[in-house]
Amino acid sequence: MNLSALTTFVLAFIALGSGPVSANGTGSPVAYLCEDADYQGYCLGLYAGTRINTLDEKFFNDKASSIKILDNRYNVTVFEHLNWTGRSTTYLFSDRDMSDEKIGNDEASSLYLSGHQEELNGVYLYDNYGMSGDWIKVTSSASTIPLNDKISSIRIVGPYDITIFEHANFTGRSLSFSGNAYLEGTTIPDLVPHGFNDITSSILITKR
Repeated sequence: MNLSALTTFVLAFIALGSGPVSANGTGSPVAYLCEDADYQGYCLGLYAGTRINTLDEKFFNDKASSIKILDNRYNVTVFEHLNWTGRSTTYLFSDRDMSDEKIGNDEASSLYLSGHQEELNGVYLYDNYGMSGDWIKVTSSASTIPLNDKISSIRIVGPYDITIFEHANFTGRSLSFSGNAYLEGTTIPDLVPHGFNDITSSILITKR
């Protein structure tokens, strides 16, 4: 092997070893599971139809810290134990830090991808900062909400406007936000700067 051919081989090997790894499937990945927060470090490419009963096979057991969803037609359900058992979290959207979800950081051992069974458009209310933790999806107004006095962040997907109220029956202080057509929607990752953390009791929603 001459020097030029050897150089080409070495560069190809380096590029292969440092890039994202594919799971099963063909075509382009629809999501990535990454070992570090903020989609950094070694990432595992996930394809439509992917089902992995043990991430040990991909050298990725108990390593996942963030997940990037590239195609909003799919969601990823991640499990604590192999064979799709134990605690789990289903991701409809990207999450830069899995530590505040039920599955937790460095805990994933199996997963599967599935297509969405319902329209993603709507308003998502979360009980933790950064669109994480327990959440509810709503598309209409409510004089009281299940996560009363627990809302810490909001995601609005599609042509919706929301006004959140401090008290039930649309009373007390209020704050309004509007959605957009982008994949991740409009995100309000922290209601603390707005002076509205953990005090929302009712919501007024309109569709444009």
